[in-house]
This record gives sequence, structure tokens and C-alpha cells, in this order.
Amino acid sequence: MNTGWIVALVVAVISGVVWILVLMWLRRPRRGPAFEGDPVRGTAQVLSATGVNGMTREDYDWEQIRFAYCEIALRVQLPDHEPYDATIFQHVKVVDMANLPGATVVVVADSANPQDVRIATTSN
Repeated sequence: MNTGWIVALVVAVISGVVWILVLMWLRRPRRGPAFEGDPVRGTAQVLSATGVNGMTREDYDWEQIRFAYCEIALRVQLPDHEPYDATIFQHVKVVDMANLPGATVVVVADSANPQDVRIATTSN
């Protein structure tokens, strides 16, 4: 009996599963490096949010893709600082991309480098 096709099928299935796991790992949201100074909480108005490849929420198959790496333009307001503009790159839920422009979000900035800003999450 020729079992070569069974072996080929098993190898193909295992390879497919490995590729899916690798792709999921590569697309996971990542936390940035630690701040140099103390974190400072503030707020920011989102001026724009687009995928780094220029894509908007409508361009994504957002039922399949959960997060997109976005370029986000912010007007940041920290305690005891004048408002300033900053551009950040951060993973964002695709379903939230359209709601970001115009929204006010809580941010965390590096006291040693105020341009190092992140949109606050429950983990920071």
C-alpha cells in the first residue's frame, strides 16, 4: 500500500499549523521599551490615525485582522507643559481606528523625552 500521500498530507497540515502560529506571533501587539525617565500621565487629542502603509479601517478585513500598526498624530497635554504635537507608532485595534481622530485619549509620556508618548492601556 502506498502511504506516501498520507505522509505528504500530514507534513502539509503540520507545516500549515506552524506557519499560522508564526504569523500570529509576529502580529501580536507589543509593548515598547521602558521609558528613560519617570512616566507622566496626561491627555492627547488624536489628530489622525492611519495604518503605516496608509491603510484606513475600511481597507482592512477588520473581522479577520484584530490589530494594525498605526501612525498616530497627537496633540499632547501634560501637567505643567504647553500642548505639543507628537507622532507615535502603536498597535491599535482595527475596529477602533475610525473612532480615533478627534478623540481625547489618556497618554503616558517619558519625563526624560516628552516626544516618547504612548496611548495608555490598562497595562501601563
